[in-house]
Amino acid sequence: MSLDWYVGHCVRRFQGSTSDISAKHRRCPTGRRVLANTATTMKIPLDNQIDPLRFKKAVMESYETNWFAALNKETGNKLDTYRTFKSSLQYEEYLSHLSNAQHRRALTQLRTSAHSLRVETGRYEQPQPLRQDRVCPACKEEVEDEAHVIIRCKLYEAERKVFCDKVSQEVKNFCTMGDEHKFLYLMVCEDRVILTLLAKYTWELFQKRKVHVK
Repeated sequence: MSLDWYVGHCVRRFQGSTSDISAKHRRCPTGRRVLANTATTMKIPLDNQIDPLRFKKAVMESYETNWFAALNKETGNKLDTYRTFKSSLQYEEYLSHLSNAQHRRALTQLRTSAHSLRVETGRYEQPQPLRQDRVCPACKEEVEDEAHVIIRCKLYEAERKVFCDKVSQEVKNFCTMGDEHKFLYLMVCEDRVILTLLAKYTWELFQKRKVHVK
């Protein structure tokens, strides 16, 4: 369901007299909350006609404010990596650029921490180990987080060399970047060639991990 459709539906559903709005509120609790919250933000009485464009803008601004607050509310949670490269609420172009569904899914899992790396699985253990104790089971050298797997883990050296050689053909100074700079560059990159290489590389790493890490 698109935001345009939902906003249009809410506006059409709730425009009308006060009695009509009250009756429809009782039949649609979700719509009641959306309208009430948005009307309060816009400082308009419920018996007024609602401008769809103003309504949509208010909903979007409210959602973006809540999203940004949730993204930055605390450290040590699922969004630790995501917040290092995601600073605005917008559509990510790689979702359209990548035609291979498996590769696209792997990149999405990496970016959103929807994976089986120790930095994530450790969050669900009892007692919960500290982040610094969620060590990579393959190399046992440091925390197994997204940057570690993509940039440093020795288990994936062969795949990484192939990947870096191909990226260096597109970005001449890639190999001379520091580890943090490399990872950040890859996460915010919008180049279709590099995104395709990164998604395939990420999928290969996840597949290899399934074989070597039990």
